[in-house]
Amino acid sequence: MREYGHDPEMVLINQAVTRHDGEVRFYNCDNGVSTTSPAHMAHWQDRISDWREEVVPCIAINTLLSRHAARTDFLNIDVEGTNLDLLRAIEPRYLRGMQMICIEHDGHEQEMLERLADAGFSAIHHNDENLIFVRGSRWRSRNLRRSAQALTGRIEVESLRPPAAGAVPQRLRRALRRVARALIRRWR
Repeated sequence: MREYGHDPEMVLINQAVTRHDGEVRFYNCDNGVSTTSPAHMAHWQDRISDWREEVVPCIAINTLLSRHAARTDFLNIDVEGTNLDLLRAIEPRYLRGMQMICIEHDGHEQEMLERLADAGFSAIHHNDENLIFVRGSRWRSRNLRRSAQALTGRIEVESLRPPAAGAVPQRLRRALRRVARALIRRWR
């Protein structure tokens, strides 16, 4: 919150995003795989020993979108083990207003492809972790797909470079913004 709280383009909500409003059991660790999924925590348990179980406030994805969907061009879903569940929970009316979605697929590519195709999205990029979708079919063009893949590759390259202390979040945030703006400009 310290890093992004001053940015007028960011809306920060200090809650877990789930299917329901209220509270949720959260398995926290320092290694970037914190989760609300007991199965996801169990998957990593033999490699991570510093798990802390907490109960935290949560907000339903549809509650979140009802409050902020008018300003949502780009949605990134990366909730460690519950991505498909969260995607299934999004009401179609909120998907209609979005232009681009990046989702960590957790091996559920086919269902995600079908769900988002039914909502009017085309997949433009796929890697070992993520699927990236844009609204409409104009993105099926080979050249546009290549451009999107080259632009999204910047995110991966940007996040792999060794940073100066404290530089990764700001540099990655700038890279994501550049990529999202460029893709949306090309889409329009």
